[in-house]
Amino acid sequence: MPEAANAGISRHRASAVEAVQAWLHEFDTGVRALGKDALDRYRDRALFIGWRLNVCLAGSQGVQLDLLLDERFPRTEPRVALVPGSVEGDVPHADSDGVLCLFPSTESFAITAPVDLVRVALQRAVRLLEDTISKQIEGDLRTEFLSYWKHHTTNSTPPVLSLLDSVQGTRPIRAWCGRSIYVVEESADAVTTYLRRRFPEGGAGFETETAGLLWIERAPLPAEYPRTASDVLELASSTNETARKMLEDLVMSAPRRVVVILGVPTDHGPAFAAVVVDSPSRSNTPGHRGGDPLTAGFRPGRTPGSVISQRFFGRQPLRRAAVERIDPEWIHGRGADARVKRLQVARVAICGCGSVGAPVAIALAQAGVGEIVLIDPQVLATANTGRHVLGAESVGMNKAEALEQHLRRRFPHLKTIRSFAQRWDQAMRKAPQEFATCDLIVSAIGDWSAEGALNEWHVRQGRRQPIVYGWTEAYACAGHAVAILAAGGCLQCGLTEFGEPMLRVTDWPAGPTVRQEPACGSTFQPYGPVELMYVTALVAELSLDCILGSVTESTERLWAASDSHRQRAGGVWSDEWRKLAADGLVGGRVAERSWPRSTKCSECMGGTA
Repeated sequence: MPEAANAGISRHRASAVEAVQAWLHEFDTGVRALGKDALDRYRDRALFIGWRLNVCLAGSQGVQLDLLLDERFPRTEPRVALVPGSVEGDVPHADSDGVLCLFPSTESFAITAPVDLVRVALQRAVRLLEDTISKQIEGDLRTEFLSYWKHHTTNSTPPVLSLLDSVQGTRPIRAWCGRSIYVVEESADAVTTYLRRRFPEGGAGFETETAGLLWIERAPLPAEYPRTASDVLELASSTNETARKMLEDLVMSAPRRVVVILGVPTDHGPAFAAVVVDSPSRSNTPGHRGGDPLTAGFRPGRTPGSVISQRFFGRQPLRRAAVERIDPEWIHGRGADARVKRLQVARVAICGCGSVGAPVAIALAQAGVGEIVLIDPQVLATANTGRHVLGAESVGMNKAEALEQHLRRRFPHLKTIRSFAQRWDQAMRKAPQEFATCDLIVSAIGDWSAEGALNEWHVRQGRRQPIVYGWTEAYACAGHAVAILAAGGCLQCGLTEFGEPMLRVTDWPAGPTVRQEPACGSTFQPYGPVELMYVTALVAELSLDCILGSVTESTERLWAASDSHRQRAGGVWSDEWRKLAADGLVGGRVAERSWPRSTKCSECMGGTA
């Protein structure tokens, strides 16, 4: 077989499989190899070989297990699956195809002991099944509620995407029910805002429905999952009167269906599941001869709410659906990052949406910053796309407006994204509140006249919020991120009158590094996006630190590229940088220093202005 055809297949596999097979026949004389039909039951697992074993558990109960090896064994763990019908009820730590979860994802394996690895897998499987039969691990079924609920969902029901707050409490919510997904949120406006960003081609046609979040005290076991509409009403009634009253209110308008989200606490945080209750139709109501089965026997408008709810939540089967959380708290840390709540309410204005400002905007959005204002007067050109986050589809568009569209589609859950196709000063005159209410301004303009004017404005208004300035040196061999706060120097304090940093990381003995296109005034710096990533990460990290309050005075962070990159570009380390890097490590590092006031500063005059 050609080498390419063997890619990914372990050269240790043949001897490992031979050793395992010999041991299995000693372990169980009735062991038999699985045929193609049996292996097809696990078709999504790229299996190579498998055997069926008869295993005796404590109490002399016999079960059948399938031992399964994939193409990369023994570098990957063996799988053990419970053959259907071997054990009554649901088994914890089992996937829908019966394969048991026996090894944590962080566990590694010694390829020299394949038999020992198989023995451990079977021992763990037996222990799990014995504990299941003796009812000792019901807690696992509750703690890992989402896994087992997913096994019991209804195939015909679309998945439910949840933007709900994870705050406990029963309450009415809103739902949009599409053909392939449902979306639930706290309010109708929040649902439609998300959908218009996610599906802009859908126009304004997103009508929401009444829905409810039913918070219950603990996760149910699989045997307790609601199966009929009446089970949902009973579950609400057993929770509290508020929950029952909410369900009654939801069905008073006789909707086609009601989406009910079940919120449950677990040891690993809150979990959500969904049930969909369809209204009983005229045709499937036993003994019904016409009219609305919800109000039959009562005058129009006189049917008691309790009667409508009892009829709506009748004995008809319900639909169960999985819930996927898409709220900011989950997306930006899976509910475990304490910073997200602060970032969600932060507002950041980014002046300059070029090859530095645009990736910084995306990084802040990915981190969870809820409100982003984008400002740039320039149009994206074809030559920009080599190191810009936007591609050919945005050529000819204003950079800020195109980036806004990109962020809206990519992060539709964010609170506010707005753009101005103008210079920063024009945008400020047009919408001064956008600046006045910012927690942070990021300047990646790369033009001293514009940034000098921004610094002048910042000093004049008392430096009420931080500004982070970011720029690169020649060939992206170094990067600067400077945070200007109320304490410490202003931007001008560390720059010459021409806007050049007093501390440069690199010098260029061969002379100017700027190149020119064959056109009047069209200059550029030749470097690529890989080198630039270090600079944008530097700026984004300092920006986050300012939002979160860990930077309290004007600070500069500097990044120096690797020695090899600097040498290829033809630069040398400056004397100032060598002095700052006193430990002798000058390339491939980040340094930090304060940005002090200067008594010679023409802008803030050392803080006396």
